[in-house]
Amino acid sequence: MAFFYNLMHEKKFLEYDTELWQEAPVKEVNTLQLFITNRCNLRCKGCFYQSRLGKGEISFSEYREYVLNYKSEIDKLILLGGEPTLHKDLQQMISFNQAEGLKTTIYTNGTNLENLEGISLDGVGVRIGVHGVYSSEKPLVKVPQTSLPVTIVYMLDRGNSKELFDAAKIAEQDFNCSDFYISSIRDIAQTHNYLLDTINTIPVDEYFIIVQNFITKYDGKLNLHI
Repeated sequence: MAFFYNLMHEKKFLEYDTELWQEAPVKEVNTLQLFITNRCNLRCKGCFYQSRLGKGEISFSEYREYVLNYKSEIDKLILLGGEPTLHKDLQQMISFNQAEGLKTTIYTNGTNLENLEGISLDGVGVRIGVHGVYSSEKPLVKVPQTSLPVTIVYMLDRGNSKELFDAAKIAEQDFNCSDFYISSIRDIAQTHNYLLDTINTIPVDEYFIIVQNFITKYDGKLNLHI
């Protein structure tokens, strides 16, 4: 198993069993993030893009122009929204990235994964963001199971921290994930600043304790990104 982390606060580092875990070095990758659509089938309260949701989206020709403009400087594209799987030209965008030798990561809510079936996902990562496992506005149990290679991104907040172990178990057993991300709800739509907390945000000190407890007790096979 491998363990990735970049969490430090007041010189506190996560502790882990070196016989069970191996820290993987962080590799810098120049990345271009493109918000390809404002359309979304959900309206999550904690969505950082909430204020911009609507009907607008970029055309494939605009997308191609952006990519070619930055191609010499990047190695990877991150496609976001809105919900990127709703874009009618998503397959064409992926194929274009592949032809240009660029990797792709798609951030999705996981409810439209059928739009990715039957196409080549060579060099493509699919990350499903969830808020909790059972009863949140975007729970893991409502994401349809799929044979596609996906990664679960678990967004911690005050209401779902106790479901973290269940999320990891489901990611490994039901979605056959090899990687699992633990992150934090950042309500940019409300704060307009990524570093500002809201009532639902777990403060760094508490976040550290939750993650440390998870690392100490977790005995699965997932590669953890924190």
